[in-house]
Amino acid sequence: MPRRALREEAVMGADGPGGPGSIPRVTPDDSFNGKTVTIPGVLVGIPIGIVLLLLGFCIAKILTRYRTKDTTKDGYAPSPSTPTVSHDVDFALPILSPATLHEPRLSVALDWRELEHYRLDMNQTIRIRRLAGGGFGSVWLGTYANEPVAIKVMDEGRLRLATAVQRFLDEVKLMARLEHPNVVRFIGACWQSLDAVNLVVEYMDMGDLKDQLDCRAKMSWVRKVHCATDILRALVYLHDQNIIHRDLKSRNVLMDSHKPCKLSDFGISRELVSRTMSHEVGTFLWAAPEVLKGGKLTVAADIYSFGMLLSELDTHQVPFDGLLT
Repeated sequence: MPRRALREEAVMGADGPGGPGSIPRVTPDDSFNGKTVTIPGVLVGIPIGIVLLLLGFCIAKILTRYRTKDTTKDGYAPSPSTPTVSHDVDFALPILSPATLHEPRLSVALDWRELEHYRLDMNQTIRIRRLAGGGFGSVWLGTYANEPVAIKVMDEGRLRLATAVQRFLDEVKLMARLEHPNVVRFIGACWQSLDAVNLVVEYMDMGDLKDQLDCRAKMSWVRKVHCATDILRALVYLHDQNIIHRDLKSRNVLMDSHKPCKLSDFGISRELVSRTMSHEVGTFLWAAPEVLKGGKLTVAADIYSFGMLLSELDTHQVPFDGLLT
C-alpha cells in the first residue's frame, strides 16, 4: 500500500471517518520538519489548571491575612492607648482627680495593676547624674541593686496632664513586651506615687549616635555599617510585632563599648492598629512627608526615617542641614 494511503488510514482509524477509533486529522500547519505532531488537549490543560489552582490559593491566603488585620471599615482599629475616662473611680488604684489635672475634666483612673509584675523596689533605685533631657522628661545615670542603669523620669510640669501620664504608662507597658538584642533592654518600673514614676532600662556607656557623630569626624565605615545593620534589625523586629517607632533619629540610637547599637525611646511609638497619626509625630526633620501631613500610620514612616539616619551616618549632619535657615 502506498505510504500516503497508510498515513490516511492511520489518521481515519479502523472504523472510518468520525468513528470511535478516529483522532483529529493533522493539518499541514501542525507539522514540523516533515514530521506529524499531535498535542492532546489534556496535556495542555493539566499545567494550566495547576497554575490557576496555585494562583487562587495565593490570592485566598492574601485576602484572609488582609481581612484579619482589618477591624474597621478603613482597616484601622481605634488606638488602645486612649486614656480611660470614667465617672466610676476605683480607689484601689492611683487616681488623678480634676483638682490635680489640667485635662480632661473627668476623673481618670490609671490601672497600674498590670505593671506590678515589673515593679522594682524604689529604695534600690538611686539617681547619680543627669544624662539628657527632652520635652517629655529627663534621663539619669543611676543604679539598681548596685548595677548601672538608665532611669527615665517624667518632667514635673507634665505630671499634671492626664494624657502625658497615660503616654508614659503606655511606654512602660510597650517596653515590657520587647526583647531583642538591638532594642534597649527593659528592666522595670518603680513609683511611690504618680509624682515619682521611673522607667528603668539598661545603661549604654557611649551615649547616643548623635554625640558620637559630632565628636568623631572620622568614624570608620565599618562601625557605621554595623550600626546601620543593628538598627535595621531592630526595625524588622518592631515591624514584625506590628509596632512603629515613629521617632527614629541619631539621638535615639544608643551605643556601648561592648554591646551592639540599640534603639531606644518608645515614647510616641504606636501599634499598627491606630486609626490615624496623632499630632505627636516625632522630630520633623526625620519624619516622612505623609506623617507631617497627618497621614495614616504605616511602616513606611520608619523606613523614611531610617534613610535620614543613613544620611546622618554619611554626612555627620542632621537631614537638610544645608537648607535650614
